[in-house]
Amino acid sequence: MQVWVDYDGLSHKIDVTMAPFNEDKPRKPLVSTVKDLSSVLLQDMFVGFSSSTGLLRRNILFWVEFQVKGKAPPLALSELPKLPKFPRSRPTTIQRFYKKGCH
Repeated sequence: MQVWVDYDGLSHKIDVTMAPFNEDKPRKPLVSTVKDLSSVLLQDMFVGFSSSTGLLRRNILFWVEFQVKGKAPPLALSELPKLPKFPRSRPTTIQRFYKKGCH
């Protein structure tokens, strides 16, 4: 999956859009809100986003520079590193509970 986070400094609108790799950015955002970020956004700063399945300790797939008044460059999938292989997790107690039909 790829995610776009757009922030308009004039309207203070934040749009978050998501689509599978190799698909264009959807026109309609998944999440949209209005929040003035001027007090936390600096001229020069580091920003990061993360997600986890709980199995992987650390893996940086892509790093991009943010721009003022600009669009993100297209994602070159062929340049992304491969995800490390790791064993499938064992079902949790809750997963086993629901699998048995006890819900």
